[in-house]
Amino acid sequence: MTAGGGDGCTEPAGLTQAQFRRRFHYRPPQRDKGGPERLWRSCRPDTACVSRCLRRRLPILAWLPAYRYHDDLFGDVIAGTTVAIMHIPQGMAYALLAGIPAIHGLYMAFFQCLVYAVMGTSRHLSVGTFAVTCIMTGKVVVEYSGPAAARTGAVYDPVLVATTVTLAVGIIQLVLFSVRLTALAVVLSEMLVQGFTTGAAVHVLLSQVPSLLGLERPLFSGPGRLLKLTGAIIQKLATANTASIVISATTIVILVLNNELVKPRLAKWTRVPFPIELLVVLVGTLGSYLGDLSGRYEVQVIGNVTTGLPQPSSPSLVLLPRVLLDSAVIAVVTYSAGLSMAQLLATKHGYTVNASQEMLAQGVGNLFSAWFLCAPMAASLSRSLIVDGTGGRTQASGIITALLLLAVLLWLGPLFSLLPKCVLSAVIVVSLKGLLSQLVGLPALWRSSRADALVWTGTLLAVVLIDIAAGLAVGVLLSLGVLLWRLQRPPAELLGRLPGSQYYVSLERYQAFSWLVLDMSRVSFTDSTSTRALLATVRDYQELGVHCCLAGCTDAVLDMLHSCRSPLEEKQMYPTVQDAVSSIFTSETGQGNASEHCIER
Repeated sequence: MTAGGGDGCTEPAGLTQAQFRRRFHYRPPQRDKGGPERLWRSCRPDTACVSRCLRRRLPILAWLPAYRYHDDLFGDVIAGTTVAIMHIPQGMAYALLAGIPAIHGLYMAFFQCLVYAVMGTSRHLSVGTFAVTCIMTGKVVVEYSGPAAARTGAVYDPVLVATTVTLAVGIIQLVLFSVRLTALAVVLSEMLVQGFTTGAAVHVLLSQVPSLLGLERPLFSGPGRLLKLTGAIIQKLATANTASIVISATTIVILVLNNELVKPRLAKWTRVPFPIELLVVLVGTLGSYLGDLSGRYEVQVIGNVTTGLPQPSSPSLVLLPRVLLDSAVIAVVTYSAGLSMAQLLATKHGYTVNASQEMLAQGVGNLFSAWFLCAPMAASLSRSLIVDGTGGRTQASGIITALLLLAVLLWLGPLFSLLPKCVLSAVIVVSLKGLLSQLVGLPALWRSSRADALVWTGTLLAVVLIDIAAGLAVGVLLSLGVLLWRLQRPPAELLGRLPGSQYYVSLERYQAFSWLVLDMSRVSFTDSTSTRALLATVRDYQELGVHCCLAGCTDAVLDMLHSCRSPLEEKQMYPTVQDAVSSIFTSETGQGNASEHCIER
């Protein structure tokens, strides 16, 4: 490989880093003089600054004045109405999953939809109840209100435990927002989240089996909870309620037939899905009333459902420190899942979401709704896709959803008191298809990346066999382990430039070299240890007669080189690899040494 060829081609000389800065009038970045000055700049009594801050922290002040009623209102009304209909069965079902009365699921849908419409940046995200979040909350509720709590002598009301968890989740998310740790969610890789949610779906599925069979739900907590639950169900199979089994099976068949046969065909004619979940809830309630299923066949029903909005109630500050660890897991999981969902929909429709503002919206939503008997707030993928599919355009669809749910809370709540619990369990089980179907992609993942498959499988098994929180911890450790393993074995090789061209090839298969260009453009920063190691490498190559250059160094790298008293000369520093190669080419051809080799690494 030669720096020049016999074809007489010439190249312009490259600029060194110093020449590049002088020619283009480089100005060094302003160094932050500390927190007090930054705080003063952010708190200046500037009307324009205050207005920008309010619009940034209350996005409704930005999108509502620009709302296009002619273009957006119809789609938002259809989307808001459709999602409100979905909230009724899902909210009640998932509230039972969290170990609290069904009506609290509607409280969550109302209060949390309102807060997110005011503070959220996604136009299509639907918040409220979510199966994974509710099963995680239910674990904490059982721990502090179930038989295990009775043995310790401190038993709390289930609703009080759930609202305390909500308060803790809100506090943690606001702390993460205030210290700008919203990037913490990137620790949860896609493979980790898929394995975690699949394992959580298994928890949800098994937790609904007792209700499907008409059995009292056994309450277990701690490691191996699913194994204990499975054993208890097997022991009680002989006492299963036949009427509940028939109702559950019929409901599941109807829902599956609708999802697999009716919905795809109906989608060709209208974007609005048929409200099958609400229909089975209404039919189940009517059948329970007409047939007296609770009295004659001992079918478990929801029971008393109050009307109106709940009175503000304080969570337990005594219990708060004890639920912080579980709440931290819920806070990170709900934020990560909600943000990824919001970014997916935003990319599809060509707008952006503010990750920091999303953390603030969730934190405020949890902090506010905790005083109104709500479990932690989460985004639902199925409802969000419905908002998108039915033509939702702005956050106004969330306000419409909340207003319709308010009407249900004020006037229609008691109508659902005779609804069989097995109907809601059937709704939950069928809704898990999307999460459980992630298992289908595991063989393909194994063929493409065994390391990612290890994270996926390890997280799933830990969630199922140990516990949800422990499974997440195992998944994070596996992800970090895979990352460190990959960082220790980066794919790197020395490349040599072909004569008279811009092509580079591997030196392992070609001859030796006398010039080495280190491409630093992807190195964001270095510390003193790595900088000294870099300089030692340069020195070793120079002792072997290889001339070394650095190209594309960032300001942070250059500052660290200067701090470490780098012996590199001006002619060894270049703004780009091309400048370095061109300069070397000029130097070598000028000395009549065109057979020397110029290498980029």
